[in-house]
Order: sequence, then C-alpha cells, then structure tokens
Amino acid sequence: MSRKNKNKVIAAVCVLILFAVVLDVFITRRNTSFLSLPATDSFAARSEDKAIVAISTSEDKELAAPVPLDAEKLTYDQIDAVVRRALDLDTSKTGLVNVIKPEDWVIVKLNMVHAPVRDADGKRQNANFWRHDFEHWGDVTDARVVKSVVNYMTENIKPKRITLVEGSATWAVAGKYGKGPQYEQSFEDDGWTVHWREFDNICYKEMCEAFSGAQNHTVVDYIDLNEDEYRFVPVPGGAFQYVDAKFRDGKKFGRLALIPGSGKIREGYYMPETILQADKLVNIPAFKMNSAGGTLLFKNYVGAFASIPFGDGIAKSQMDRFGFAHGMIDIYSYKPTDYGIIAGFWASEKDWPSHTTNLHHNVVIVGGNTLATEATALRVMGVNPYDVIWTYLAEAKGFGRFDEKDISVVGPPVREIRRNFIKHSSYQGIGFQNYLMNGPYKETDLDKDLLGSEATIKPVDGDTTSGKPWWVFKHPFGFPEAYVSLNENLDGDLTNTITYAYLCLESPKIQEGMFTFGFDDGAKVYLNGKVIFSDDGPREYKIREEKIPITLARGENHLLIKLKNRFGDAGFASSIEDDSESRLFDLEVIVPKEQGMALPAVQTGKI
Repeated sequence: MSRKNKNKVIAAVCVLILFAVVLDVFITRRNTSFLSLPATDSFAARSEDKAIVAISTSEDKELAAPVPLDAEKLTYDQIDAVVRRALDLDTSKTGLVNVIKPEDWVIVKLNMVHAPVRDADGKRQNANFWRHDFEHWGDVTDARVVKSVVNYMTENIKPKRITLVEGSATWAVAGKYGKGPQYEQSFEDDGWTVHWREFDNICYKEMCEAFSGAQNHTVVDYIDLNEDEYRFVPVPGGAFQYVDAKFRDGKKFGRLALIPGSGKIREGYYMPETILQADKLVNIPAFKMNSAGGTLLFKNYVGAFASIPFGDGIAKSQMDRFGFAHGMIDIYSYKPTDYGIIAGFWASEKDWPSHTTNLHHNVVIVGGNTLATEATALRVMGVNPYDVIWTYLAEAKGFGRFDEKDISVVGPPVREIRRNFIKHSSYQGIGFQNYLMNGPYKETDLDKDLLGSEATIKPVDGDTTSGKPWWVFKHPFGFPEAYVSLNENLDGDLTNTITYAYLCLESPKIQEGMFTFGFDDGAKVYLNGKVIFSDDGPREYKIREEKIPITLARGENHLLIKLKNRFGDAGFASSIEDDSESRLFDLEVIVPKEQGMALPAVQTGKI
C-alpha cells in the first residue's frame, strides 16, 4: 500500500471501528475474546453452557434396517427413520419440539436452486440442473427429508402453519413466460410443481395439499420468495457486507479478502415479507461444497432475499458480487434459523456451480444452535470451521459457537463419520488468524539472532524482548483473511526490516501435517527450535506457495516465523493442514496472553 493512501485508510478504519472490534479474533488458551454485537433475541434465548448437536446415520445399529453410509438406494421409510432418530436424540432445550410451539407460523427454508423442469414435449428447460449433461440431484435439498420433517412437526408439535419457502436463482414460477425479465426461465412446471424423480417422485405442491387435507390443526403450504411482497429493511445489528467493495487477487490472497478502505458498509436489503413476518424458521440444506467451504445452513439464505427490486430478476448477484460470506450473514440476521437439519442422502462435492459430482453420505445433523450445527457438518465434510470466513463472522455477531470444546455431540463421533468431500478447485482455507509478534527491527540478516534466543523463545503478550514489546496481530479491518499484512498494521517505514511472529500449537498426539506458507520477501521458520524453512528471497507473496511436511509433538509446539522485508509490501500467510487441505482438526492454536490482560482494539508495533 502506498503511503499516500495511508490517511485514507486510517479514516476508513474510524468508520469501521465497530466491526473491527466485533471481529477481534484473538485466539488464547481457551480464552478466545470475541467482542460481539448484541445477540438476537432468538439466539440469546437459546444459549446453553454447551451447544447441543445430534447426529444419526443410516448405519446406526438402533435402526430397524441399518445400511452403509454410502448406500444409494434408500426408501422413504429408511430416510424418515434416520431423520426422526436425529430429532429424537436432541432432547435439549434447543431441540425442535422445544423451539417450535403450536401457535407458531413456521417457514421451512429449502435449497432448491435447480429443478428438473421440462416442457410438455419432455425437453429440458432448466439447463443448470443438467449442466455438463449430468443430473445434479445432490445440489438441492432432498424432498424426502422435507416430507419427514413436516410429518414430524405435524405429529409432535402441531404448529398452526408450516410454509415451505425458496427464492430460486435458476427457475421461475410456472406459466409466466413473457410477463417480465424475471420470467425468462418460466415454463409449464417449476420447482414446486415438478415431480422429483430421485426423491420418490415427490411434488411439493401435492405434498402440501396432502398434509393439509390429512389433519385440521396445521396448514401446510408453500410460498415462492421471488413472488412475495417485499420491503427495504436495515440489517439487524449492522451489516458486514460492503457495497462496491473491491477484493484482493484471490489466487494470491485467498477468497473474499477485502481491499482495505474500498466500498462502504451496506445499509440493508429488500426482504420478502414472509421472511420478516414468520414466527420461526427451520433450515434444511444438503451437504454441498462451495469455493469458500460448504453450502450449508448459512449459505442456504442466498434464496431468502428479494432480487427483483435490485434489478436482478431471480438472480442472487446482489449478495454474491460484494462477498457472499459477508452477505449471507447479513441476510441470516433478519430471521436467524431456529432449528437446522442438514442431510446427505444426496449431496455434492467439487466445483459449484460449474462442475459438481453427486455423492451419498447418509448422515443427518440437527441442532438449535446454528453455528455449532454448521461447524459440526463442516467437520463431517472434511472442512475445518477455523478455515471458513463466515464462521468467524457468525460467532462475532452472536449466532453461536464453532469450537469443538463448546459443542456436545449426541450420536456417533464426528471423526467416525467424517468423509473428506472433494473441495472446490479454488478453495483455500484462511489458516492461522492471529499471531504474537515482535518488531520490526532495522535489520536484513535472517541469520542474525535479534531476540537472543529466537530458536527456543516462548513469549507471552506483554513480554519485552530486545527492548521491544510483543504485540498481538489482528486483521486491521476486522474481517478474517489468510494474509497477514504488516504494512496495513504497523506504523513506520518497513524498508529493510525483520519482524517475528509466534504461535504455541497444542496437539493431543504426535501427528504429521503440512506447514503451508507464503511470504514477501524473505523468511526463516522454526518449529520446536529447528529450522524447517529458510529463504533469503526476494520473493513475491503467493498464498500457500511453500508446503513443508512437519511432525508435531504431543503437547506444546512452538512456531516462530522470522519475516524479512527489503521494500514495498510485507506480509505472509501460514497454516498447518492435513491431507484434505484443511487446517489440522486436532490442533489448538494459542496466542499466549498474560492472565487478566485486556487487549486493546487496535494493535500496532513501531520501529
């Protein structure tokens, strides 16, 4: 960043200071400090000492007819048994039967972005469903799961109304072709009226009519959110997304890394009245990959805002173009999920939306704490929630917790049912977010020990070494990202300097991993006193350019990165990953901190 722009950036920081504080993700010895916006009433009322998440699978021995986790052909009765078992296992106060009340109007948010729509002659009409001449059943919510959940609620809770909702981005309601730009994908059928072959030929319209006709206590219907009345509403608790924001080069910096000072915080969105007025929301996505993690409970809100007033027709580009991770937390804020149900009877992996592959991972994960449920599902898919941008954003805004130590799982252990989904080709985990740092020093010799005992040092925030205090790095604009930018965080001239970054890593066992590292422009790295990497440079920063096999000891491991900068940009990114290219699951990352020491909102180091 040029020094000319520094004053402009500082001014932007003042505007954004609330969000920088909100997302202050200092990682300490289980004293993680999240200074958050006020939690919504919905979440605050459901908070528990530990978040409860229940899991059931098709191979659970308690089932009448267990089948393998990857079995393809399951009947509705088999699926219904797995869904009901998961819901019954959750006996917590955040369980479905305790969250939903008989007087409630419950909306059930589906993921129905594609639909197997054909015209009267059988010609394919929704091209996205057959992209690459392949039927994408795993890209949408399994209608059999929806049927099971609706059945469960009508039997056990009897709410006054259950409404299925979706605002698709690739098909429009039937019979309106030629009546406006949003109806270019309108044909004889739509997602509500078509019969979903691989989901027992279920038709949502017919299913709703059957449920409503079978009893007299619950009206069951559907509303297409693209057709719903809407109004503009400010984002509850404040927005995370920036209008007209610009992002760093994704190949160098990772996904959704905001250029500091670009754009302005969004005021609000046009929202469907149904989302705003319903009493409770039950969220039912499928296991699905995307470029920044998994398409689960939070990403299912893509279809929950009004596109038409933004001039997008049925498209969802208004949220996507300025960073979907930030946008989906904004949309979620209007109507937080009261209960989440994630199922993998049909699921998908690889590159959404261009090239996905169906798979079957017959697991159902449920819970009333959205973030804990999402994080558990991510771990089952082989994605570490600490590598995902929106988990930090959601926790900062009070929508739950995602550390395993804060989650109590009822059912099979996550590691027993984990399957490493093939990740999106552009996926990059964001890696380590915070470091204890010292410097900079006016020096360029990487072999010169500036700390006196750099190979074995074990600092704590507040210590002073070589006359300089240790300080905690955080991303200066609040948002998590892979890149550690010293230029944007430090005052003074970084020309011909060396800066240190330290982490304590606790491992429950001896385990192997891959230290991934990118830097600008020279670096030396110690692990447990031994040099594992050294390059005097010069180098131009590239995310995860170096991959060094390492072995972690049981207990504490000490990582020290010594970064040299000759001129220009100074920064790095690092992580320790497993063979699924996600941060090691069994690893506690600690920025050592003096007990009781308050960390200021902005950390700087001066020469």
